[in-house]
Amino acid sequence: MQIAGNPELLFLFAVIFGIFDYSTMPVLASIVSTHIGVRMMGLTLRLLFAGHSAGGAAGAMMGGYFFDTFNSYAWVWIASIVLAMLAAVFSWMIRETRDTQGAAAPAAA
Repeated sequence: MQIAGNPELLFLFAVIFGIFDYSTMPVLASIVSTHIGVRMMGLTLRLLFAGHSAGGAAGAMMGGYFFDTFNSYAWVWIASIVLAMLAAVFSWMIRETRDTQGAAAPAAA
């Protein structure tokens, strides 16, 4: 990244990264509300956000550790691909639990 000495490019990167990184929050909020419920939604989203932040920090640290150990980014890519595949499998295992017929019926007054 050639952003050293160019604050405009740094701010542009920060805005674009923020848009793409947090664009999943509405989808995540929908999944949490349908699977866990609205009552526990705040706590659940805080825990998920904390885990997301901790994972980002651990990923940056492990990337540096792998590079220092192996003098190559190959193992960083391998670990990233394996973790992405594992996340895909876990996402695939999420069951849909909402009642589609109950949602279509109007609420009784």
